[in-house]
Formats: sequence, structure tokens, C-alpha cells
Amino acid sequence: MTDFTWTAKLVTEALGLPPAAWDHAYRGLSTDTRTMQDGQLFIALKGEHFDAHDFLGDARLAGVGGVVVRKGTPRWPGFDWFEVEDTLIALGKLARLRRDRFTGPVVAITGSNGKTSTKELTAAALSPRYTVHRSAKNLNNLVGVPQTVLAAPVEATAMVVECGASVKGELGRQREIVRPDVGVVTLVGAAHLEGFGSQEAVLSEKVSLLEGAANAVVGTSPPALPEAARRTARKVVTASIEGPSDWIAERVTMLPDGRARFAVRGVDVELPLAGRHMVGNALIALAVADLLGVPLTDAAGALGAARIPGGRSEVFEADGCLVIDDSYNANPTSLRAALDLLTTLRGPRRAVVVVGTMRELGAESPALHRDGARAVLEAGPAVVAAVGDFAPAFAELGPGGAEVISGASPADVAEPLRQRIRPGDIVLLKASRGVALEQLIPVLWPSHTSTEAH
Repeated sequence: MTDFTWTAKLVTEALGLPPAAWDHAYRGLSTDTRTMQDGQLFIALKGEHFDAHDFLGDARLAGVGGVVVRKGTPRWPGFDWFEVEDTLIALGKLARLRRDRFTGPVVAITGSNGKTSTKELTAAALSPRYTVHRSAKNLNNLVGVPQTVLAAPVEATAMVVECGASVKGELGRQREIVRPDVGVVTLVGAAHLEGFGSQEAVLSEKVSLLEGAANAVVGTSPPALPEAARRTARKVVTASIEGPSDWIAERVTMLPDGRARFAVRGVDVELPLAGRHMVGNALIALAVADLLGVPLTDAAGALGAARIPGGRSEVFEADGCLVIDDSYNANPTSLRAALDLLTTLRGPRRAVVVVGTMRELGAESPALHRDGARAVLEAGPAVVAAVGDFAPAFAELGPGGAEVISGASPADVAEPLRQRIRPGDIVLLKASRGVALEQLIPVLWPSHTSTEAH
């Protein structure tokens, strides 16, 4: 694939700077001092725990062709120099120019759950007609979104960008960079309440991604989502596993390995990803493909190529156990989806559920953890390991027929779990990313080798 060619002229145009006295070309853009290369343009970002301006010496040694720095930075000789007020905003402006020169359709995807899997399914569904560039893993914030756009190769004819937010206004800033032709909201649930304050505020933020989009595809949970989308986008298509909806699944069957088979508009679909909730994500992907001119039979057949990063409904066998690694993230809605997958796969197996803190739930966190603990117990596990904020929730509810062990961290429950898990068990791991529940996997199942890092 061919990188987009950046010149000093394009850089000053994007950043609103006076024309440079030179018009050098750059071999791509970089924001990472560890991977920057000879001839690149380096954007020096400042984060909570780092400041890339401290590594301009490394940039010089790496032979970068130019740097974008904040005003007042002591000047280094040896490369082109572009000064701006805010380098993060500058990154977004550079990405906006790249977007303006991208001639194919751009799809932007957000939602409280299912962003990454829907992104991968959408990219697969578009592949029969387009050369698709998509977000790597889940680069979905104010750094990752512009990085995704900037990484689009010249040969790409469509772009699928994952967008996320934890505080108000983030999606609006991402929308201005991405300017989607099709905006997608998978669903809106109780996630990031700490940053937004209420589910209504979360809904408003998610729908803001759709402003100015010619087309939108949205799920139907909650029912207010389609209504809000219709007030925002010009054309709205709904897709959900159950009606009423424009795209709806028929004859949904769960296969023994947890994957779903269903029909939509007379076309049979078999998904490569585990979980009934993936049906809704696939319907959204097919609806997007339909809007962008991909025949349904072609799009449905291409879904089989979709793959998602580890820790998201990942099912594997290890040391005689069937393991569901859903430890990448958690909120109340995704917890219930994970428990549904556990029930689908369980059969006669004894179940063990390991749950860790669902983060960023704000003042509702204790109540939502109690509700989650209740849902876990209703699934009928033999053993529960409660980590972090789930520990007091289970202490309040009682064991409910399960043996409950608890701890502040995964390390606290590792040895008790190792003693209790038996060959033949089915084990679910579910927690927010910061809990790092996947640390238990090599302890509990030493023979398992992860194929993909979280």
C-alpha cells in the first residue's frame, strides 16, 4: 500500500500557518517516539503522563524530516519546524485535510457496546466492492481517530472509523475530523456515566456523531435512539435482532460453538464471531453495505472474514476447560451479553464466572454492580470470583447457591480459583479494561498461548 504524500505546503495549509519557505516531502506522519522513522513528520503530543517535546533529540537522531511542536518550544536545528498552539488539535487538522482528499465513502461507528466488532463486520461487508481501510484494534479517541484517518493508504476506496467518548464533546470533535458519509450508533447503555452523568447525556453524545451525515444506521436500544437519530441525520435506517426495525434477523439459531446463524431479507448468514449479540452488529454492517451499494448476498458472504481483537467474546479450550475471555471491557449491557453466551455454550458443564469492576459508572456504580451480581447468580454458576467493586455487591446479595470468592485484584483470586476450577468447567472472564483480568489466563491455564494481545 502507498502512503499519502505530505509536503510542507500541505502541512501549513492544514494547520493554517503561513506558507513555508521550503516544500519538502515527508515519508508519512508519526506521533510515537519509539517508532518514528527517517524522513517522517513528527507531531509532538503531550499526554497525562508524557510530553513528546522531551524527546525531540530522539527525533533528530531518528532523522525525521520535520516536527510539529507547541509555540515557545526551544528550537532544534536539523529538521523542518512547525509551531502551533496545541499539537493535539494540529493532529486533528492534519487528519481533516487527509479526509478532505479521500474520495471514497467514510463510515464512523460509535455506541456503548459493539463498536469494534461492528467495525470489523462492516469492513468485511464492504470488502466485495471496496478496498477498505479501518481503525486498528480500537483506536477510537482524539488521538486514535486522526491516526486512523492519517494512516489511510492511497489505494483505499472506503474507510471505517471507530469513534468513542468518555466525556461530552469528544464525538463532536471526532465528527469534524471524520465527516462520515454514514454514521453508526450500535446501542446506548449505561457506560461512561461518570463522565456524562446520565444515560440521556450518553445518548445525546453518541447521536452527535451523526450530525451532517447523509445516512445513519442505528440500533433500537433504547427506543429513544432511532428517534434522536432522526432529529439529527438526514436518512436513518434501523437494524436490530428483534423488530420493529428496517433490518431484522429471522430464524436465529445458535450453533454449538456459540456462533449465530440467521436469515435476513431471504439471505442466509453464518457469523464467524461468538455471541447472539453479534447478530445485531452484523445487521448494522449489512445495512451499511446496502447503503453503499454492496449486494446483500456478497456482503453476507464476506462477513465470514471478520475477526476481532482478543478479549472480546473470545472462546477457546485450555487444559480441559472451555473459556470465554470477554475481559477487554465491561458495562451492564455487555455483562448480560456475556452471560447469555455462557448460557448458550454451557450445556452440562459446571460454570465458573469471574467478574471485575465495571468502571466509569459514576454515582450509579453500586446499584449497577448489585444488578450485575444478581444477573450472574441467576445464570447459576457453581463458583463466582468477584474482583474489585463486585466484591461488596456479592457480599450484600449473598452467595445465592454459588461459592463466592472475592478480592481487590485478579492476583487476590488467582490461587483460590486455581484450586476450584476443574477440567470440564466453562469459565467466563468479564471486567473493564483497567482491571486486567486477562492476567489470570496464564495462571489458570498455563498451556494456553494467546494469539493476540489485548
